[in-house]
Parts: sequence; structure tokens; C-alpha cells
Amino acid sequence: LKTISEIVNNCSYDVDDTIECDGEYDLTNSSANECPLYETSLVTTGIVVDYFDIEPFGGPRSFTIRDENNNFVDFVVWKDSNSYQDGFDITQTAFNVLTDSDNFGLYEVQIAGELGVYCDDNQELDVTSEWHITVEYLEDISILSVGNLGCTDSSACNFDQDATVDDGS
Repeated sequence: LKTISEIVNNCSYDVDDTIECDGEYDLTNSSANECPLYETSLVTTGIVVDYFDIEPFGGPRSFTIRDENNNFVDFVVWKDSNSYQDGFDITQTAFNVLTDSDNFGLYEVQIAGELGVYCDDNQELDVTSEWHITVEYLEDISILSVGNLGCTDSSACNFDQDATVDDGS
């Protein structure tokens, strides 16, 4: 099990160094050699905080997960089979709840897949937002827990001791 922090910071570069991309979905060979988790299979967990359907633009369905330290990584699911994976329609499964913006911040998931990149500018990798994990099979996703919305500030008059996710109230 890898933490999102380990994934985001897996390259042996200094903060100021650039990690060069070779197109949208690949790192250059020299960059790949400095990032040991790139193109490896891994498992991680996080809270689903965003969803974007990139299918109308020729892409996958993309989910953003975060850890307790506000590190983010995306996991992507391709609906149709292609050179990256076999494909499945996640919206036709019980995991469709993860696409609903009302549920962002509630679902902790565990996902397994291969770590890749989406270099938005085709030039260099933004490690804070451009790592993505391609999930190939439905069984590679599981919901670990569902949070309870409420006030998590113990000094507030409406503090909810059962709340696991702050609702901003």
C-alpha cells in the first residue's frame, strides 16, 4: 500500500527540478528513471473529492482522491477497451455514487492500478495534479468507509461527535 504522499513525491528530483514529459501520457526516459513508481502497479487509499467525465473529449472518467495531508492523485477509468485497459462503465455500477458532487468528501476508497501521468502542457509534470492511476477492473476499486457529515469543531456549539467529515457548518 502506497500513500498518496509517496506517490506524489516518488521522483528523486529537487523541488526546483522539472520532470520532463514526452507527450501527454509519458515521461521522458530520463525522467522515468528518476520516478520509481511510474508505470508500476500500486494500491492506495483516499477520499474522493472530485469527478470529471473526460469522455466527451476522448478521455476517461477521472476521480480525484486526497489524503489527510491534502495531497491529491487522480484515478481514471476508461469505459471502452483500449490499449490502456479492458474498460468498464463505472456509472452502471454501485460506484456511480462516487460521481455525485453531493458525495465528494464522504467516500474513502482503495484503488489498485498502474501509475501514469497526464501532462496537460505536454512539457513537464506537475506532481501535485498530473499523476494518475489507471484502474483496469471493477474489482480494483473498493469503498472502505463512508463519512458522516457534520461539524467537527469541538469548540463549536453544534459540534457533532459522530461527524467524520466537516460540513462547514
